[in-house]
Amino acid sequence: MSERLVRALQKGGCAAKLADGAYQIWRQRDLRRRPAGCLSGAEVETLRVQGRLSVLLLENRQVLVWTGPAYMPPTTSGAPDALMHTAEAEAPGHVSLLQRVLKRLEDTVQQTRVAEAAFDFRADCELASQSAGVSGMNWTALSAGTRIDGGAPGDRMGTNPSTRAARRLDQLQDRLGGDTFRVLGRLIVDEVTRNAMARHLGVKPATAEKIAECALLDLAETYDQSVRRPDRLRLSS
Repeated sequence: MSERLVRALQKGGCAAKLADGAYQIWRQRDLRRRPAGCLSGAEVETLRVQGRLSVLLLENRQVLVWTGPAYMPPTTSGAPDALMHTAEAEAPGHVSLLQRVLKRLEDTVQQTRVAEAAFDFRADCELASQSAGVSGMNWTALSAGTRIDGGAPGDRMGTNPSTRAARRLDQLQDRLGGDTFRVLGRLIVDEVTRNAMARHLGVKPATAEKIAECALLDLAETYDQSVRRPDRLRLSS
């Protein structure tokens, strides 16, 4: 993980996805300028899942901007999950269940696939909340598992990104079911711990972790097969 590029994001830059899955990094939110460099898809997904990067609509296109804490360089580098281990070391007992599930997936391809699904779910939640008169994610609706019904008022054709995101969330809920959708809301949006999820479900922590893993795998499969993913700015490499 390049400390220089992470610092560029931290200081007000942005990231946009390339066709090959990597991300170009800019020091400012003006994509007409020269990029500072690239981070791999796995590196960006790790930051994204940790909540350190969030989606921003920039001229009706999606980019990623820094929303995490002050950057502390990891003591190790190279492995895509290096920051996950660092986060666990900094806050023992408070690692999110999402991070736990990702770390236990030994297949790196599967890990990236599931991380991408979590990325897309959070992006859809953020986009759905960016309609007129809405500030922040619709936390209550997600936790309750109710339909989002967001989007710009009067946008019946679904041309607005927030409207399309709200429709995708409703499609996900229809295909996954309310129970799984509620688990995903707490897992990805609320970023609860394993113990918190266990208390919510009334099960043992190990069982809660397995339920979360199954929900994430179902989410990835649904995005792959049934529901269109969020629109992203994809630049030619």
